[in-house]
Amino acid sequence: MFGIFKPKFGQYIVWPDSLEIVEQPEFDGKKLSATQISTHFKLTSQKINQILDELGWREIYVFGKCLKPIHNK
Repeated sequence: MFGIFKPKFGQYIVWPDSLEIVEQPEFDGKKLSATQISTHFKLTSQKINQILDELGWREIYVFGKCLKPIHNK
């Protein structure tokens, strides 16, 4: 990830064009924790949570965090 600052928009993240995830983890329908996902991608669980937040796939509640449901269109 690269941070960019533009006076009009402020600071934001730009994903590099070279970012490509070609490997898919095995998934049998069970819920996965950020730690389990981070092990597969060799990232920290904090980084996984940051990515989920940036994608809008996670909501923070008073008593914790919850992933948003994904609907296929």
